[in-house]
Amino acid sequence: MIRQSSLMAPYIKHPATTRGIMLDVMLCMAALYLIAAFYYGGRAIMLGLVSMAVCMLCEWLGSLLRLERHNPHDISALVTGMMIPLMLPAGVPYYIVIVADCFAILLVKYAFGGTGYNLFNPAAGGLLFVTLCWPQTVFAYPAIFSHPEVFGEVTARTTNSIAYVLHVGSVPSTDMTSVMLGLHPGPMGTLNGLVLLACMLFLAARGSIRLWQPLITLGIVAVFAAFFPRAAFSSLQSMYYEVFGTTALFGTVFMLSEPVTGATREEGRLFSGITAGLLLSAFNYFGAYQQSILFVVLLMNVLNHYIDTVTEKKMQEERRARYAKREALEND
Repeated sequence: MIRQSSLMAPYIKHPATTRGIMLDVMLCMAALYLIAAFYYGGRAIMLGLVSMAVCMLCEWLGSLLRLERHNPHDISALVTGMMIPLMLPAGVPYYIVIVADCFAILLVKYAFGGTGYNLFNPAAGGLLFVTLCWPQTVFAYPAIFSHPEVFGEVTARTTNSIAYVLHVGSVPSTDMTSVMLGLHPGPMGTLNGLVLLACMLFLAARGSIRLWQPLITLGIVAVFAAFFPRAAFSSLQSMYYEVFGTTALFGTVFMLSEPVTGATREEGRLFSGITAGLLLSAFNYFGAYQQSILFVVLLMNVLNHYIDTVTEKKMQEERRARYAKREALEND
């Protein structure tokens, strides 16, 4: 299934180019890797380098299998390669990252035609695949400053994330200041709330994302958390943990706001942001996995196709109505 529209992705009605947006995203993720290296040592950087290399190799192989000439200016595979390890624990085995990379590029991306034609976010597809295959390993997070071995078997002690604690209905022991500073176990690129907020503001200032879109999604998640806390703590604490203690912030900024698989019209983006917030809240409370953002991203990738179709049809009807009214005035 390929998204068919008069506005076939990637299409951005903005002075920023697709390559420029990708470079901005890579710059932000590079900052997240530096933070991850500070928390976990050299293994965090090595995971990113291996992932980027595998994704570029798969990109070349995908072009070869489709009998297409590889575009050396296409850096989307590097973006995918950087994103996948950031959503995984620093102690994850290299083979799991490699499997996620291959699945993301060869099956999620090139099975639908390659860059600009993929219906699903490649990184989200690859991550969900390895999550379903190796859930115990994917959700085993090394303690902060444990510095797992760069190569070989990881002996660092693992623990549960705040997302898991919320998932089982318990109260996290991590205070809110530590949550904002990223001093808690979790996916290595999604921990530091301050850096993630800075990334969101940077991408918005650069025109790479619409700031209101992630704010709407996160706002809905926060409102649901305030009225329906998953554990016995205050509404403010519930909002704080749901937004900054899970992968919600990372997912909304780097995945749901992605231009290729997102809605293309402003009206569609508004509805998409609202729908994503409702789905994320529902998965948080009723989902079977502690990290629900991946399911939401892939569902929204499908829904955005229909959102674009409806909004485009509505705009065409409005244009025809204006044209008919103008014609009637001229005839009179």
